Amino acid sequence: MLTLQLIHQTATMISAVHVQHATALSSNHLMQLKMNATTAAPTSTPASAPTINTPTLNGTTGNSFTDIFNFARSIQSLVTAVGLVIFFIGIGIAGILRMISAGNERRIAVSNMALTAAIVGLVIVLAGNGIYGVLSKAFGTAQ
Repeated sequence: MLTLQLIHQTATMISAVHVQHATALSSNHLMQLKMNATTAAPTSTPASAPTINTPTLNGTTGNSFTDIFNFARSIQSLVTAVGLVIFFIGIGIAGILRMISAGNERRIAVSNMALTAAIVGLVIVLAGNGIYGVLSKAFGTAQ
């Protein structure tokens, strides 16, 4: 029982010290704020409307049409590059199939189909580039 009273008295004394210390800090802080407020020069606010800075990503212009056009141009370049790589791989595979056909008519037909597929793929890629060029000229964005 005696230890509980001792603990209670100690806790009360500690909390009283904390309250006094916090009050002293608060009053000192308030006095400093009052002194700063009276000695600070008044500032005037401009009458102009606030400006809003719209964040943009790297490589964007803020103009949605130009950004979409740049995005389409980068996609077109990527698809063209991938299409050309696939074309050359297809030509290589068709050539290898022709070399290992050993005169078998069926294998020669398969190599011919592979060559035809590679050429049709190249035509599609080139037609896509042509359509892209026509559209970009039509909308006045050809560069």
